Amino acid sequence: MCKTAISMFAALAGSAATAGASLSASPITQTFLNAEASHGAAGVVAIETVDTAVTIFNDSNGAFYAGPTNHGIGGTQTIASPVGTLEISSLVTDNGDGTRTLTISWIEPSFGNLLPSGLTFNDGSAVTEIGFEFGGPNTDADTFFDPDFAGIADPFDALAGAYLADFTLLGPAGSVLFSGNFFVEDYLDGTFGGITTIAAGGGPLSGFGLSGGVASVTYFVPAPTGAGVLALGGLVAARRRR
Repeated sequence: MCKTAISMFAALAGSAATAGASLSASPITQTFLNAEASHGAAGVVAIETVDTAVTIFNDSNGAFYAGPTNHGIGGTQTIASPVGTLEISSLVTDNGDGTRTLTISWIEPSFGNLLPSGLTFNDGSAVTEIGFEFGGPNTDADTFFDPDFAGIADPFDALAGAYLADFTLLGPAGSVLFSGNFFVEDYLDGTFGGITTIAAGGGPLSGFGLSGGVASVTYFVPAPTGAGVLALGGLVAARRRR
């Protein structure tokens, strides 16, 4: 089998692998202060962008799997990955009850395995964690902005130090492998970002057939509006391709 080696970087803040054989999600420490200067007045409706990345880890180091890249909210883009490409899509939906939901997905276009057994770090070590994030510690400082943003609606967890949004890990053919938390930080400047890392008790992730992940963050807006999609071109977890 052809092997692909990933160069490591050592400055990445990582979470400890969770004990046990099952998949688990955990946050990692935020490592920068939000430094974004401004956003367009149109916000999520037309021109909003956010920095996003997928990261991978072994016991002591990490590397970028895909990205970081600047993603246009409401669109779909394809970026390079070690096994081909990764498709990033997003959608903002007005729920009609004073909240909106931002959904971002990171998916191998044919629902293939993101972490085949031949994918290792450059020291030969296996990938034991994978992280999905936007506006987070390993991306640049472009966080998510909605001009109507009035706070995160998902519950806050004091132990994690973050709001607990929803995250779905996808497996072969887009099947659901794991449903857990996406850890969101409100930067208190009208923007937010989030991250989750997935581990399997410190063991290699290659055997799970991971094909992607989907995060959904719900936040408050000042008043209910008509239910509908504000930004087109998104993707849902249950998508199937012809």
